[in-house]
Amino acid sequence: MKWIGLTGGMGTGKTTVSGIIQSLGYHVLNADKNAHEALQKTSPVFSRIIQTFGPHILRPDGEIDRKKLGDIVFADKFQLSKLESIVHPQIQELTKRDRQKLAESGIALAFYDIPLLFEKRLEKSFDKIL
Repeated sequence: MKWIGLTGGMGTGKTTVSGIIQSLGYHVLNADKNAHEALQKTSPVFSRIIQTFGPHILRPDGEIDRKKLGDIVFADKFQLSKLESIVHPQIQELTKRDRQKLAESGIALAFYDIPLLFEKRLEKSFDKIL
C-alpha cells in the first residue's frame, strides 16, 4: 500500500485537504484522532500518564481532562517531553494497527494527517509527503 504523509503546522489547511482527499474516496488516518485515543481510560498508557502528571488531571468521570493536561505540558517543555515520551509510541502503535487494517483490506493508497512528521523524524516511513 502506498503511504502518503500529509503534514504542516497549525492553520496550514491539513484538515481541509484531508476532507478533499476523503471526498475523492481515499482513506485518511489522523494522528490527532489516535492521540485522543491514547489518552482514554482504555489506553495501555493511561495509568502512566496519571502516575506522571497526577490524579488532578482527571475529570469526574475518570477520563483525562485534556485542558488541564494541556495547561501543564504547554507551559513547560520538560513536561511536554515527558508526555510525548509516553504517548507518541502509543500513537505510533495505533497508527500501525489502522494502517495494517487498511492494507489487509486491499486499499492501494492511504494518507496520514500528521502535524509532527518532520519533528518526529518519520520521513522514511512514507512513500511521499505532502
